[in-house]
Amino acid sequence: PGYIRLSRPANPVLYDTTEEFPIGGLKLVKKAQTPKLTVVSAGVILREVLKAVNELKHPENVQVVDLYSLKPFPTDELTKAVEASNGNVAVFEEHAPEGGIGSAVALNLAGKINKFKHVAVNDVPRSGPPEALLASFGLSADKIKESIDSLLD
Repeated sequence: PGYIRLSRPANPVLYDTTEEFPIGGLKLVKKAQTPKLTVVSAGVILREVLKAVNELKHPENVQVVDLYSLKPFPTDELTKAVEASNGNVAVFEEHAPEGGIGSAVALNLAGKINKFKHVAVNDVPRSGPPEALLASFGLSADKIKESIDSLLD
């Protein structure tokens, strides 16, 4: 197994140093009263997702999950989030499509997902500025916003 990292740009800290991350958990980092879409991400891409959601015409339609733990998978917690958005899920990750967040979500929530979009590193990464690399794989804030907009239309 391997992990692909396209970038490590300077990002503001998302969590306080006292925040706890129980194994097998997740964090609902952006809540929505009646979400139309659940966006799942982690790591550097989570910050890009949050930037993208803040730029949406209707950010109140989207909830964002930080899926920081895959084993054990937080099936019950994520199922509740996904059911709240009528099974509409988008996953954005800095990883290959196989063996990452998207495949874990699809496997563990099979039968509970209505619409599913998975954006991942689908080719051999190249060298370059972090922003350009993220954009080339659809993982920059502006590309993520475009993907989310297409799902909400």
